[in-house]
Amino acid sequence: MIHVYVGPTLSASDPVLAAPGLRVLPPARHGDLLDTSIGCGDTVVLVDGVYHQAPALRHKEILAVMGRGVKVIGAASIGALRAAELAPYGMLGVGSIYTAYVRGDIDGDDEVAVGQAPDGEFGAMTWPLVNLRHVLQLAVGDGVLDGERAAGLLQALRAVYYPQRTWAAVRAVCCRQGERAFADWLTGQRERDRHFGDLKRDDAIAAVRTALDGISAERVVIEPSVWETAYFRRWSSTTAHSRVDGMVLSTEDRLVYQQVFDPTFRERWAAYLDHLSLHPA
Repeated sequence: MIHVYVGPTLSASDPVLAAPGLRVLPPARHGDLLDTSIGCGDTVVLVDGVYHQAPALRHKEILAVMGRGVKVIGAASIGALRAAELAPYGMLGVGSIYTAYVRGDIDGDDEVAVGQAPDGEFGAMTWPLVNLRHVLQLAVGDGVLDGERAAGLLQALRAVYYPQRTWAAVRAVCCRQGERAFADWLTGQRERDRHFGDLKRDDAIAAVRTALDGISAERVVIEPSVWETAYFRRWSSTTAHSRVDGMVLSTEDRLVYQQVFDPTFRERWAAYLDHLSLHPA
């Protein structure tokens, strides 16, 4: 099974996501990769994730799922960023955005960040810098801009906070910078092709196709010592749920209950603290 976490970068109705064997999921958030339905031999394609309106996907969650024998591919958005960070551990990156992160051409998460529609459709409401950077390069190639003007325009567009970088804001910045010709050129290109300059979409499609075609790289076995920490165990206990007497309880809640009512817990906790005082590592 191939589990694809995607939202603004690819529409759920995109033909590439209709291939058999794909499980299409919303943008990943903290705890999603702890899903027990993701098992050994599966592949996760990480494209989009949330990070503003909910806790972001942690690195150790990715390492943990890889430790369970799952291949993880990243591309286009937070997937490209995480793949660049975790490539030494075996996460596979795909596409030009991933390559740009690895080379150090770009280094901020604001490069791929977009505002997402709050209606459950997860559509992109703003333009990411990587796409703007790309269309500026295309404009230079077409002679619409020269390199110096393109660099100045990119700097002005970067100054716009990412949730406010709508198409109307992009056009307004271009006009304020005296680049109305570029804005008109880009408007025309977008009217002919609504995906014009969408580098993130191209990379996401490439990542899904890579998963469908199979991955030549061997699975990397990651030892639990790399990712299992007290924090990770806490996350796992918060995420895992089971039904007890008709109530759905997290493992963390059950543990707290047991601690409160276990008559020997006080002594056990004191012994544990004594141990930590002697072995702080």
